[in-house]
Amino acid sequence: LSGYCIFLRTDGTGTTGKLQVSKKTSGSSMASMSTSTAAVPLFAKDTWYKVKVKIVGASPVTVTGYVNDVPLLQWQEDGDASAPLTSGGPAIVTRASGTLPVTANFDDVTLTSP
Repeated sequence: LSGYCIFLRTDGTGTTGKLQVSKKTSGSSMASMSTSTAAVPLFAKDTWYKVKVKIVGASPVTVTGYVNDVPLLQWQEDGDASAPLTSGGPAIVTRASGTLPVTANFDDVTLTSP
């Protein structure tokens, strides 16, 4: 599958989590994704967050990650700006790291288009 992704990560240090925006193309591995990561306040277990991903433009594409209506990370395609993703659809995915289990709840998912 191809897509622009946002990851809420708890593998930061101390009281810091990570917010990551990535572009994955079909057939590529997670390790080969174009990625930008920012340090953010730690995401707490059993806490609800409002997460928003805004994708704007065609060449280059700009992806902004928001948590609780605050823009925390903006990423713009650089080396592959001439090849934005032109097909695909929305998805919500949980992903484990190593042997750690992943549990998530999603509510009121909305998709809008200009």
